[in-house]
Amino acid sequence: MNQPTHSKILLVQQAINGQKTAFDQLTSQYYNYCLFSAQKYIKNPETAKDLVQESLLQAYLNISKLQNPNSFQAWLAGIVRHQCLNHLRRQKQPHLPIEALIEADILTDVSDEAHEQPLTITTNEALQQLTDKHRLLLKRFYYDDYSIKEIAEQDNSSVNTTKVRLHRARKALESVMLESIIITPTIPIATVSIETAKTNYMAAA
Repeated sequence: MNQPTHSKILLVQQAINGQKTAFDQLTSQYYNYCLFSAQKYIKNPETAKDLVQESLLQAYLNISKLQNPNSFQAWLAGIVRHQCLNHLRRQKQPHLPIEALIEADILTDVSDEAHEQPLTITTNEALQQLTDKHRLLLKRFYYDDYSIKEIAEQDNSSVNTTKVRLHRARKALESVMLESIIITPTIPIATVSIETAKTNYMAAA
């Protein structure tokens, strides 16, 4: 991730202090970055754009809570990721990027603070750090689309035993992925509906 320039840090500080024009400039500068980040998870271009707008609105409403201006890009990326993963969990649509589905599934129960931070490791990289047994089990379940029953039959095992093994493999992957998250000293964003965010954002215009 590129280091922010002095001018960008100044804009972030001004936005933290409540200057909407500064935040508008940040929105213009970081929009394409946010869209690129969203498209890692969301295939539909219009949906990705909508989620970026939600993310920017959430950032606008909560930027006063950002404690370190140098962390703005990482903080913003975390908000985009958080919005996209929530969308994936709600929709459960077929034909979504498999890595995004795994991430949404594996990181379902982690804290909001962790969700709001960027991962420094890809799903595939995390899988490579697992034991062969865990990695192959997860690949069969997620990539090869075998059901738990089919995996149990292949392994001459019971369904319950396979469920336990899959749970352990998921927890192992979750551990690797969480270790890659850089927690920056920010206060977690508030959960605000898109309707409320739009109203507040327009009122400040």
